[in-house]
Formats: sequence, C-alpha cells, structure tokens
Amino acid sequence: MLYVYELQVDDRAQRRGLGKFLMFLCESLAKRAGMSGVMLTVQKANQGAMRFYSGAKYAVSLLDPGKVDPWGAAEYDYHILDKLWDPACKLEVEKTAQAAWRENKRRVEAERSSADVVSARVMMSGSSRGS
Repeated sequence: MLYVYELQVDDRAQRRGLGKFLMFLCESLAKRAGMSGVMLTVQKANQGAMRFYSGAKYAVSLLDPGKVDPWGAAEYDYHILDKLWDPACKLEVEKTAQAAWRENKRRVEAERSSADVVSARVMMSGSSRGS
C-alpha cells in the first residue's frame, strides 16, 4: 500500500491537471512496485480536496476512524481515503476494519458499564444519607 502523506498544489496552480497527474504518478508507481493500492488522509473541512479525490475514484476507507469508531466520530477532523485494486488487500482491509470496530464497540460498552456502576453507587450512597 502506498500512502500519500501530503499533496499540496498552490492555489494559482490548481485546476490545471497537476494534482491529477501527481496522483496518476503515485498510482502508477504503486502498481509498478506491486503494491495493492493507495491510501491518504484528507481534512474533513477541505471539501475541494474531497471532491478532487472522489472524482479520482477514491472512497472513504473502511479503516476511516469514523467507520471503525462511530461512537467517537466527531473527535476526528479527517477522513482516510483509499483506492484498492488488489482483491486480497480489500479483504484484509475489511477484516482489519471489522476487528477495529468490534474492539471500539467493546471499549464503549465497557466505559458505559463502568459509568453505570459509578452512577448506581452515587445514587445508593445518596439515598442512604436520607434515612
């Protein structure tokens, strides 16, 4: 998997095909090196970049934090996007995402259970004072 850490095109050079060409180069290099796809991070607020990558056939990855941790989705100000061409990699990403989702669900349920116990103790200690 090739990870594009950062791609910035100056405002004056945008909409001239430079970003598209650079992503084409990244994808070509990844394929030539036998990699299974390209992954990158985009700030949610950067709607121009989201449209650009969507037009280039990138999709929000199954590994996106909003998908693997929907309980904390508001905490994340970015999306992970990917374009995968290897079916085996797609399956591995799916398995990894499912495992992360289950782990996050267990964590949230444990936190809620712990909060319920604390709340019950507080209520019990408060009710014993009045008697």
